[in-house]
Amino acid sequence: MRNIKRITEVMKIWNCKRALGLLKQIYRENLFSAVLSLIVIILLAVVGVMPSFLIGKIIDMAAAGRIDGLFMLNVGLILALGGGKILEIVQEYITAESSISVANSLTDRIMERLMHAETAWLSGQKRGEILQAVSDDVETVKRISVSTLPQFLYMLLVAVTSTVTIARVYYPVLLVAAIVYPLYLLPLGKNSRMQENAERSLRDVKAKNRGFIIETFENIKDIKIYGAEQASTEVFGGLQEQWSEDIKQKYVAVNMFKSVPRVLAALGPALVYIFAGIAVIHGNLSIGSVVTLAALLPKLSEPIRAYSGFYIDINVVEKIGEKFQQFLSAPREIQYDLPEREMAFDTVEFADVSLKNERGTVLDGISFRIEKGEKIAIVGETGCGKTTLLKMIVGLVRPNAGTVMVGGENIAEINCRQLREHIRVILQENYVFDSSIVKNMGYLSDCSEAEIDEMCRALGLEEVVKSNAGDLGENLNTVSGGERQRINIGRILLCPFDMLLMDEPTSELDPKMEETVMDFIFETAKERTVIYTAHKLKTLQYADKILYLKKGKIEDFGKTEEVIRRNRYFEKYTESAAFQDSEQFLKGGAR
Repeated sequence: MRNIKRITEVMKIWNCKRALGLLKQIYRENLFSAVLSLIVIILLAVVGVMPSFLIGKIIDMAAAGRIDGLFMLNVGLILALGGGKILEIVQEYITAESSISVANSLTDRIMERLMHAETAWLSGQKRGEILQAVSDDVETVKRISVSTLPQFLYMLLVAVTSTVTIARVYYPVLLVAAIVYPLYLLPLGKNSRMQENAERSLRDVKAKNRGFIIETFENIKDIKIYGAEQASTEVFGGLQEQWSEDIKQKYVAVNMFKSVPRVLAALGPALVYIFAGIAVIHGNLSIGSVVTLAALLPKLSEPIRAYSGFYIDINVVEKIGEKFQQFLSAPREIQYDLPEREMAFDTVEFADVSLKNERGTVLDGISFRIEKGEKIAIVGETGCGKTTLLKMIVGLVRPNAGTVMVGGENIAEINCRQLREHIRVILQENYVFDSSIVKNMGYLSDCSEAEIDEMCRALGLEEVVKSNAGDLGENLNTVSGGERQRINIGRILLCPFDMLLMDEPTSELDPKMEETVMDFIFETAKERTVIYTAHKLKTLQYADKILYLKKGKIEDFGKTEEVIRRNRYFEKYTESAAFQDSEQFLKGGAR
């Protein structure tokens, strides 16, 4: 009874609402291909039965010595076989075209949503899961939608046309089939559960594998420094063991289910020959009809044999659809949908801005205003909210309360893309792409190679260009942290901008190169607003004003030399060897 109940549950594929909804959406988006494919499948199902029927007729006519009409039957057989092959070619072409369309559509939709998702939400997602979704999961949905489902539909239609043909030839055989072939469903309940569990576990462990490999090679230097190679290898080995176990479980489940159908596949024709043979002896059936029945009867069982795999596939799509839905419903940066506007992007104002997250209070009711062309240094202990404040200005982080304004407008009402095109950000992360220096430096702007060469000279990157022949592709690991930092700075400075935000832009440079680069940055941004975080007194000399944060609140905000004199926080800077002539700086003020 339990197995019968499970079989009943398995038959209710309409319960897989996400899967059916996803497939319905795919077919709606590719309506022409779907309709054309359906027409071809129907024709294939009809034409596919005809050769068996015609061969039986030809045998009977030849046995009876009748030659009238025999030629036309042979012509019909040739046309049926040739037409079937042509239709198969057409179906394969439609499948290939649909595969590309479906894969591109799904991948583009997921990537578009992820690219415009809130930064905070994206930060909480596992990279292995994202990679799994846009690669294997898309491939699986594509395979099921353009291959598995049409193939199953074809089997069903062939079974229907075969049933009609068998009923016309000798209907008692259908009664035999009705008794024998439902036995295929006996192992379906237990087997489907085994395959379902194996498929689910396989998908999860593949996602973990991908994520682990990405993280391992992103942090390979740290792993080597800590001597953790063996530990990492053991973790990966554990994941591989789980993968191997899941593969074995799937293999056992699939092959165990195949055993019963193999027995029944042999039993069906045997019963046909027994019952049909008796009918032939009594003169109720011809030899040609027996050949037709023997050819068509196995086609009745094909959709039943294929159903287990089809059910598993639908449930896999159900699981994938759940993950797709999670990505496609990711909280969106709403400003992307706003129209662009004519406005200035050169002033910043925070009005009673607060932010709380799982770590506690990050910013607590801060208010200040920065005017056009001002150079502002943000200082404070680690964790006081400096980087968060910068990210708020470009909408990467949203406050829980208060208003952030740029150019007198609430940034919640400004198109995100427009905001970030006018306000450029240099963060601590230094991204260098596996490509040429020209493509790395010109990634965000339409600049000439001459402008890039000039930027490289200004940032002291001539040796990098020379030693790599302009190509970082094969020598990416030889580029130092300081060189990556300068490439990233050059990439931003080649862009047009109204405001520049920098989060420790020279943290990996030596003092001499740091001064050269900072001089160049502030010379380039001379007339524009610049806001940057600073941890060294020497970098404060570029600031007109200092915004001093302490535990998420503004401790002081004013002219550089006045803020330094008023706060003991800066004593550790003036006592540091990093800037020996501090008194001269305090007397001279900012540049």
